[in-house]
Amino acid sequence: MAKADSQQTIQNEIKIAGKGLMLGEPVTLTLKPAPADFGIVFRRVDMEDAPEVKVCPENWADILPRCTSLRSGDTTVSSVEHILSALGGLGVDNVVVELDAPEPPGLDGGAGPTSKVFRQQDLSHKMPNVTLLRLLSLLRFLRKINNSFCFPLMRWK
Repeated sequence: MAKADSQQTIQNEIKIAGKGLMLGEPVTLTLKPAPADFGIVFRRVDMEDAPEVKVCPENWADILPRCTSLRSGDTTVSSVEHILSALGGLGVDNVVVELDAPEPPGLDGGAGPTSKVFRQQDLSHKMPNVTLLRLLSLLRFLRKINNSFCFPLMRWK
């Protein structure tokens, strides 16, 4: 597990192929190392000029039901919640996620198989420190279909 006060990326490229979970299209996902402070960026290599969609709240989009989608201009990626969960669980802060379809491979429908592939790879810890934010009160994201809640920790470790 990564230290919470340092940034992390992958050491080498990682490829995963399969079918998209919601649309069922064949897809190859390629993860590539990224520099410090780059963040997580999806790159649609199946589209002209390989446009990118950065993972940030401003790019959230309501495209497909029951999945997390992102949009930047005319470029969309959907069903990104499992890949983002796997990256977050392993502490990966900076990575390029190349896709040749509108969504990543669904595999078994969860983050488990993706996380297993990632755990078999070396992660790089040679990045500058990050600034941590402490949540002081409840944060709510309310939508018509579902809601998300972030709760502050009672003890800061």
